[in-house]
Amino acid sequence: MKVSLDQLEKRLTLHPEGLHEVLQRWGFVPLLPVLEHPLTEGAPWLQQLASRLFRPDFPWVEAPVQELLLWTLTDPSCPPSWPEKALDWIESGAAITPPIAVALEQFSSDKRHSQFLRHRARAQFAAWKLRGRALGA
Repeated sequence: MKVSLDQLEKRLTLHPEGLHEVLQRWGFVPLLPVLEHPLTEGAPWLQQLASRLFRPDFPWVEAPVQELLLWTLTDPSCPPSWPEKALDWIESGAAITPPIAVALEQFSSDKRHSQFLRHRARAQFAAWKLRGRALGA
């Protein structure tokens, strides 16, 4: 069942341990439901949440979308259904930073993931690489 962004924010901010402690202990797991929403809704919500509620010295405060995508693609503790949603965001136009490109390349050869997901990751990595060549990078 898809959790609304308002419900997700309430869960995060009203948790008895406090937002920072929850995120320190669980990493990105409590934020994964944002990936169920389209990039156009979820990314601005996540950026706003970070700027309003994260302390300035908190990891990921500068680029929470990229950090969430990177974690989802690379961390073995990430539940297996979430990388597909991260790929949906990337295919919808989420920025591919060099670390995300590396993660896509590694993901595409990791046999723990389905062939379908590996091919999607490979296609996004190839497109990123091609854009870099076209820009003269």
